[in-house]
Amino acid sequence: MGAVRGPDRGAALLATLNLSGALAAALGRHLVYSGGWLAGTALALALLLTPFDAESRTVLALVLGPALGIAIHVIALGRRP
Repeated sequence: MGAVRGPDRGAALLATLNLSGALAAALGRHLVYSGGWLAGTALALALLLTPFDAESRTVLALVLGPALGIAIHVIALGRRP
């Protein structure tokens, strides 16, 4: 993905995770909010601990962590409470 585009996409995904989390909180779905953030954070941390080079680890953590959190928010919010 590259040293420039990766962090930019990661920032956009993090902003989207903030919005989907805010929507979950506004709808009173606090467990969904927490689950998305915790899963995304755990994945990002796990990716940072992989044996890849520093640039690859950083870009993967910045992109895949928030993407997982967004997926959890969207899937859970699509279901009835």
